[in-house]
Amino acid sequence: MRFIKQLSLLTVLTCLAVTLHDHAHAQSNRISQDSIFSVYKQLKGRDASLLKIDEWVQQTKAAVEQKALTLDVAVKSVFISEAEKVLKQQWPIFTAGEFLEFTKNGNRSNFEKKYKARRDMLKKLVIAELLEKKGRFLPMIADGIWMICEESTWALPATMDVDQRGFGLPEVYNPVVDLCVAQTAILLGWTKFFFHKELDQLNAKIIPRINYELEVRAVIPYLSRNDFWWMGFTGRKPNNWNIYCNYYMLMTALTAVEDHKLREEIIVKSMKSVEYFLAFYADDGGCDEGPNYWNMAGGTFGMYVKALTEITNRKLNFSDRPKIHHMGTYLYKVHIDSNYFVNFADAPPRSNPDPAKIFAFGEMFNDAKLKSFAASFFQRTWNKQRTMQADELNVFIQNLLISEVLLATKAKEPLQKSNWLPDLQVLTLREKEGANFGLLFAAKGGHNAESHNHNDVGNFILYQDGKPVIIDIGIGTYTRETFNEKRWTIWNIRSFWHNCPTINGLEQQNGEQFRASNVTYEEKGNTGHFYLNIAGAYPASADVEQLTRKFEFQRKNARLLLRENYQLKEWKIPYELNFITAVSTVSANAGSLIFQSKEHKNIEMEFDPNLFDLEIETKILEDPKLIALWGKKVKRISLKSKSKDVSGSHLITFSAKTSLK
Repeated sequence: MRFIKQLSLLTVLTCLAVTLHDHAHAQSNRISQDSIFSVYKQLKGRDASLLKIDEWVQQTKAAVEQKALTLDVAVKSVFISEAEKVLKQQWPIFTAGEFLEFTKNGNRSNFEKKYKARRDMLKKLVIAELLEKKGRFLPMIADGIWMICEESTWALPATMDVDQRGFGLPEVYNPVVDLCVAQTAILLGWTKFFFHKELDQLNAKIIPRINYELEVRAVIPYLSRNDFWWMGFTGRKPNNWNIYCNYYMLMTALTAVEDHKLREEIIVKSMKSVEYFLAFYADDGGCDEGPNYWNMAGGTFGMYVKALTEITNRKLNFSDRPKIHHMGTYLYKVHIDSNYFVNFADAPPRSNPDPAKIFAFGEMFNDAKLKSFAASFFQRTWNKQRTMQADELNVFIQNLLISEVLLATKAKEPLQKSNWLPDLQVLTLREKEGANFGLLFAAKGGHNAESHNHNDVGNFILYQDGKPVIIDIGIGTYTRETFNEKRWTIWNIRSFWHNCPTINGLEQQNGEQFRASNVTYEEKGNTGHFYLNIAGAYPASADVEQLTRKFEFQRKNARLLLRENYQLKEWKIPYELNFITAVSTVSANAGSLIFQSKEHKNIEMEFDPNLFDLEIETKILEDPKLIALWGKKVKRISLKSKSKDVSGSHLITFSAKTSLK
């Protein structure tokens, strides 16, 4: 890079960073001696030439160009057609007012729409030029590079506080590294990787500009600072930001950084940071951010390890780690059918995971289920739309590299009968092994400080024939309030709009201390039993001593039983059970409510009408994201206790019934 000589100060700063890291390392008993960095250090001590980056560069470039050349013509045409549309578009322009909108009113969408459009346009142009190789997209590629390099920051208005200096207009003299900085870096990195020569011929100053901006905006702040919260060095529990930023900085080093020493510094720094992500990840591989975030969390970790494996000629190998294997299998353990997933936390009910990420785990552990699972998503997109995943340029490249393998692999969804994640405390049970019809039940324990948490301890969902009946609404469009102290006032994050009780008029409270206890799961014959005490999820003012939920999933009878027992210190307001749905309902008779469907069997909810009054509240949806998922409305089915006793027990039954004609 052009300004490498300026990094003399970087050596001192890096030493300070290492000192901070070592201190944090000593404080954390979560990080074992066989961490990623420890293994790398041992191997490097025995083999100074462990890193084979130049070989990786040559092999990767040749492989991608060969795959691009032989890609199915119909698929090529889809990507080229998209880029041809871009040729007729104008590059979006940002204003200071749009950037400050987040600070003024919390709106993220207006600025981010333009920001993401620029990167999407450049991505489409690069893909098309890679597939066509005629040079007709290069001039506009150069325009896109220049537009992005001219931006004051690559971070978003909503993430400008990543360095703890607060929101507002970006400080160009104080660059931060966040998700979008790392994402932009690898977009430019791959562009340089494939078109270095062609861009040089277009104008000799384009590549030096890429080099400069990557260095100033990404490389220097990444190497010189350890105070970005996502790195793990400050003691804060890392989430998907950690692995996502580290993986893309690693890939930026491999694709765009030419100085060997600097490249290795980035690789080493990434390993020291990523070991915090791995250490804090649950041993059962469960992603507490939900399956939609698995793409950025556990799934990205698999790609990170894959890259390390490749640049060390497979000497850095973690295929003996059950925990890492579990991180991959988590995704099919919470899979329902097609693109439906168990969606606790900030997760939508439908998701399209990256096949390359799933396949990376399948290859790493020679797991046929994961390979077939990856193939099912790849082939569904390929066959129906004549395309493949390309949400980002890196995603397209990784899928392109294994496209022939994924097409040749037999596609199959595991659809396992029982999946219990004891650390995450999430359970998924289906009526029949390997079948996407019948009942599917999922429930959670956990606590109310999980990443992207909703106040939902004891929550459950129920599907029939792969379609939602009792639902978790999920999250709407992100705003400022989604990630500040007002988060817990957002209606669909509150326990009131989850399938949880309301006690003495009070909902669950946020915080790690508000959790489930005595959580157990067992199978008896063909019935699954899930038991937990959720009294601890409610504030002291709820005056609840005990509140147990026992779910009994009877496969033989296609039925779910919910038994509850509660003991209060004092009765104030009627005990209330909440059930959320987006389907039509009809009350056939006292003590019965039918959840109707035109596509599959109805579900009948039965309760004792002597114990409860039935009330239904309709919520008209206004958020476009939620409307796209559930339609124009959702309903909260409320069973309100008639008793004023401080203790009680009851049974609620959900059964599959033949649809009404």
